[in-house]
Amino acid sequence: MDTTMNLIHVSPSELTLVSNIRDAKASDDLVASVREHGLLEPINAYRDDNNDLVVKHGHRRTLAAVAAELDQVPVIVTSAPADDLDGKTDLIAAQWDENQQRQNLTTREQAETIAQLAAFGISPAQISKRLRVDRSTVDAATTMPDTDTLDRYDLTITQAAVVAEFADDDRAVDSLVRAAATGQFEHQAARLRQQRQIAAALAEARAQWEA
Repeated sequence: MDTTMNLIHVSPSELTLVSNIRDAKASDDLVASVREHGLLEPINAYRDDNNDLVVKHGHRRTLAAVAAELDQVPVIVTSAPADDLDGKTDLIAAQWDENQQRQNLTTREQAETIAQLAAFGISPAQISKRLRVDRSTVDAATTMPDTDTLDRYDLTITQAAVVAEFADDDRAVDSLVRAAATGQFEHQAARLRQQRQIAAALAEARAQWEA
């Protein structure tokens, strides 16, 4: 594999941004800093089959440089990621690490990243190891029907998966959200599940009695 690295200076508008694991945005503070001081750390990119420079690390810095209307930015050009499953998953894992270090991913972004790796056929155990997250979090993210709950409420991924179980019961959802804020989430979830089991058993017994 070619591991040559070259430092070049190009217009930020010449850089290509591909799908990143987070909704990349440059904060006003970052734009102001880049406008005043320039980029203090080079952007990492590679050349694709069309010879375009594709950003590997530094999506937010690229956006900030464009917003700050910089003429040129420093770019370290490295080898392209492997065009296979391992290469794609390694790139996603690297983006996860970079974003977590610079600006924590939202819980929705974390869940969607885990789901993306699962869609590649990566096992839950491998995802847990690569991203260094609990297996329970991986299991929750890969079984969650959607991530809307994470946008509406301040919940962890595992809590959101539990809330999804009760999506058809507004009162149950409300009680779980309130319990999450007071540290009683697991207790309330266990209570609601027990109530459902009892209700299901009573309904079955009633159906047998009336048959």
